[in-house]
Amino acid sequence: MEVGRIILPFLALLCPSSSSSAGGKTLRNTTNGESYLHIPHFGVQDEGTYNCEGVFRGGAETVNITVRAAVTPVLSTRLEQDSGQRFAVCSAAGGKPAAKLSWEEMWGSSEVTERSTQNADGTVTVESWLRVPDDGTKDKLTCVASYLFWTRGASTAAVDLTEIRDAGSLAGELWQVIMISFFFVLSLVIVTFLSIYMCLERHN
Repeated sequence: MEVGRIILPFLALLCPSSSSSAGGKTLRNTTNGESYLHIPHFGVQDEGTYNCEGVFRGGAETVNITVRAAVTPVLSTRLEQDSGQRFAVCSAAGGKPAAKLSWEEMWGSSEVTERSTQNADGTVTVESWLRVPDDGTKDKLTCVASYLFWTRGASTAAVDLTEIRDAGSLAGELWQVIMISFFFVLSLVIVTFLSIYMCLERHN
């Protein structure tokens, strides 16, 4: 995951310009003799403490620079059904550090569950599950995500609850169709059985 380009200045130390490290990192010198470490595709895997030892006429000096990556999360929402209950889910995926999630409308309910997943690349995915009551009157819910490095402070995403109601109505209609079909087939079987029985009685 590429996060950006980073240059670590190492003051005016005379670090060997031939020094280099894995992942395309190179130690370079400016025209005025200042040394710096160039990381062309900085990502989470490049986090850590970098040090440079320089020897000059007056002695030696070591510079240590600790670098941390920041990855903007991807905000999304969806609807879920779990154990017969309905949930609005807000997800902030692949963030570093982890984002914080909240809901603007909760119907006075505290039934919110937060799930956090540590991803293989070092980022974190945070999900907030809000149980939607059967008598929820709002058409939309608003999820608010705040992230440490967002200059605007927070971002929002909406969940359309009408989709839940539409799904519930569709399920109810499907159940009605199933029940009508069942009784129709049952009636057909009974009528067929009675017809056969009456025919047999006549022959006897």
